[in-house]
Amino acid sequence: MSLSKEVTFIIPIVRDDLIEDCLKSLYKHTPHNFYVCVIAQSKKGLPKDIIDKYIHMYIRPRRNLGFAKATNTGIKLVETPYFCMCNDDVIFINRQWWQGVLDTFKKVGEATPNRPAVLVN
Repeated sequence: MSLSKEVTFIIPIVRDDLIEDCLKSLYKHTPHNFYVCVIAQSKKGLPKDIIDKYIHMYIRPRRNLGFAKATNTGIKLVETPYFCMCNDDVIFINRQWWQGVLDTFKKVGEATPNRPAVLVN
């Protein structure tokens, strides 16, 4: 039985050298009930093997949009109940982090019904 997807991680990147460690740690320390949306603003873009292995949605703008605009682009495409904006240099270090995030989403959802909860790492 697979988990239903409940959160989309939106990760704008400018450098290509940090995202793989971020994604490896995300998959290692988080239940696999999420999607990953990467907005790749780097000059080269990511290798196909990283995209195929970790990323559900890969957006490649022609120019650097900046963190806010790139994140807003990803947010417009979210179909999960929650989304999480994340920098590409974040390393998730423990499986216990996820329950804290879910608790935060629940509290924010109770305070602002009819709006998706957001966590910024």
